[in-house]
Amino acid sequence: MDYEIITKKIGKTYCRILRPFEYEELRAVIPKDIYVDLVDLLLFSGMRYNEVEMLWETPELFHKSTGHIHIESTKPKARIKDRYIKLNSYGKNAVRNFLREDKRKQLVEWPPARSNFHTDLLYWMAKANLPTTAFSMKSFRKTWGSWLCEAHAEKVLKICLSMGHTSTVALDHYLELPFSEEDKKKIAEYTRGWGD
Repeated sequence: MDYEIITKKIGKTYCRILRPFEYEELRAVIPKDIYVDLVDLLLFSGMRYNEVEMLWETPELFHKSTGHIHIESTKPKARIKDRYIKLNSYGKNAVRNFLREDKRKQLVEWPPARSNFHTDLLYWMAKANLPTTAFSMKSFRKTWGSWLCEAHAEKVLKICLSMGHTSTVALDHYLELPFSEEDKKKIAEYTRGWGD
């Protein structure tokens, strides 16, 4: 491995922030489209896993006409009780793929239990020859917030509101991470059109 793993201390533990190529390599080894759709949704929406479960149960939370998700926070201590999650084209496609009607008819228990999916993700990370250091389900959410702040620092207030954070959290968690120039180009591509 000839690159720096990016981790950020959040509370008492560290959380892995994925570089774009790590996301792409992870995505390439996931064996089923339904799991790829779930990973894409987690990344390109910045939603918490329990919020993804809520979206599956109530697809109307996704407003097709405006292309956003309106969700109430499930965190007991949340300062922002409900939020409008902004999506770019990657996020909208991820939502549509996740909520496909044919999938809704076939899958009885979906999304998978959090612990099972976490185990699968660690297996796929190892299969892609990616270090699992500090990697968790939160990594997708923290990665998306970091990518947005990297590419759209001028929209930090919008990013905070979409993620359900205060500006202090954004400053503590998402800004000034050591992305390479190649990372920054890919991040700009993946975040293009967000917040417009």
